[in-house]
Amino acid sequence: MDCATSPSSAAAAALRTLALVGHPNVGKSVLFHRLTGTYVTVSNYPGTTVEVSRATPRFDREASLLDTPGVLALPSRSDDERATMRALLHEDMRTLIQVGDAKNLRRTLNLTALLAELGVPMVMALNMTDEAKARGVTVDAEALSEALGVPVVATVATGGEGVSALTEALQRAAVPAPLLRYDPVLERDIARVEQLILAQCPHPRLAARGLAILAIGRDPEVEAWLAAQANSETVRAALAELTAPIGRDSLPARLARERGGAAEALARTVTQQAAGKDRTLSMLLGRIAVHRLWGWPMLLGVLYLVYLFVGDFGASTLVGLLEEDFFGEVLNPAVTEFVTSHISTPWLADLIVGEYGLWTMGMTYALALILPIVTTFFLAFGVLEDSGYFSRLSVIANRMFAAIGLNGRAVLPM
Repeated sequence: MDCATSPSSAAAAALRTLALVGHPNVGKSVLFHRLTGTYVTVSNYPGTTVEVSRATPRFDREASLLDTPGVLALPSRSDDERATMRALLHEDMRTLIQVGDAKNLRRTLNLTALLAELGVPMVMALNMTDEAKARGVTVDAEALSEALGVPVVATVATGGEGVSALTEALQRAAVPAPLLRYDPVLERDIARVEQLILAQCPHPRLAARGLAILAIGRDPEVEAWLAAQANSETVRAALAELTAPIGRDSLPARLARERGGAAEALARTVTQQAAGKDRTLSMLLGRIAVHRLWGWPMLLGVLYLVYLFVGDFGASTLVGLLEEDFFGEVLNPAVTEFVTSHISTPWLADLIVGEYGLWTMGMTYALALILPIVTTFFLAFGVLEDSGYFSRLSVIANRMFAAIGLNGRAVLPM
């Protein structure tokens, strides 16, 4: 029986891997640059179309640092989440660096609860602490570290704060303490699958309990890994018995609900909210944006505002001012008069300022018609991205898009 998994490349096989893991938009890529000192060319991760970055960290030339794609949740559902799960399964993973959002500790700990079950030594980088303080949120990093049993370092990746302390903390990386025990029925099922994995096909690095929880949650990458093992028939038969009688989504939903409750309880014990700042407008809008009911009317309102700014102001008002008033009445007549007075060859003058000339059609359309629309669109897009609305939109759209095989971030191009 050989359950060892091969690394993704010959180069990776010679290096032990450290990985940055976390939700989207928590600063993983910025921290990756701080730890490696370089921006590297990204490449598709083996078996996926997802691009990842890999480089040698400054603090350990014998290691490889992997910047995994952002995950909304585990078990994996999207391509990004599957790539991250594949890295956990197949890389020579020695240490995880979970990059968390200090503003939203509950969501961070929801992921921690599952990573803790995988049995990989870990350090938490509690990032964006400056933004959390601006909102009146203070996280007791020492209390959180004691509860988790791993080093917790407050960082501001954009300013380089806490990066040196994080590098030093990697020497003290430890396997996190479990955040919860599931209800007795779930624990019985988890224990049964865990024992079968240990007996039939133990993973060389990941704990059997964590794999059992992911398998019960119907993680496709764990299912594929089990299917590739020589003696996994008994494990897969047990999983089929657990999931088939009560429906595909019942067990994953129960597991996620209990992890969320444990994360919420721990977050409350180590987080303080400054008086008078817990009802700020930004926080209220953030709650509304991810609300399963009110999030959709807010989306319609945002789309309408974008339409007013891009479709009405940009494509109508600005285009009218530039195309008709400035180009049509001022600039184009002046350019036409200049060209016809200095170029005596009719066909050459028509090429430049004729009805379909390079200037009268090409430059006019590019500068007076397309530029205002593109400029206002990207201004609106930038404001929505910087405000954090896109990540919240992905959350509320995730359930609907999962029904057609997509994840919530597919709502952005649509």
